[in-house]
Amino acid sequence: MRKANVTVCENAQGQVTILYKRQSLKYTIYRKQERQAEVVSSKSLDHKLKSPTRPPDDHPWRKYGYHLNGKPIQEAVPHGSD
Repeated sequence: MRKANVTVCENAQGQVTILYKRQSLKYTIYRKQERQAEVVSSKSLDHKLKSPTRPPDDHPWRKYGYHLNGKPIQEAVPHGSD
């Protein structure tokens, strides 16, 4: 059916019928694609970007270097530093 001529009919209620050789075809309606992001000039870019938010005090990266019980991890002494 590539490059076949079809007739698209719409009645007063807005119902669409697609005809091929006087027989109606089944079809599905796809959702329209969302618009792409807006193009912004470099001069106004600072106003459009959101400033980073500070992570909360209980964020995991704030606990780096500590055990789960909250005590700091002991630094290992390198070999040959006597």
